[in-house]
Amino acid sequence: MIDKVNWPERYDPRTSAIYALNDIDVKARPEVVWKLLVDAERWSRYFTAEDQVRILSGESEVGLGTRYSRVTVGYPMSLVVTECVPNRRLAWTTTVDGDETGWLCREGSRGE
Repeated sequence: MIDKVNWPERYDPRTSAIYALNDIDVKARPEVVWKLLVDAERWSRYFTAEDQVRILSGESEVGLGTRYSRVTVGYPMSLVVTECVPNRRLAWTTTVDGDETGWLCREGSRGE
């Protein structure tokens, strides 16, 4: 999985001492997961810590350039989506402290 990520230069595992990667398998097709990811204001339906997500730039779903805010575990953040490939990639940068985070959706070997 590590080789599938479009790493920001400063977090590239080949050159950076600091990076993080979490990888989970979900028994759902990428299209199903994608619909949940881009519906940011409803993230709290399956992740209760994300109960204060607000899209600031007017869209109903997040996409390239979308600005949104969220409070996670009491920590307020302002974010901008920097990569959006429907059903495949979603990444954003946190404008408060510069963190960069993303999702990579890929179909598993069993088509799940």
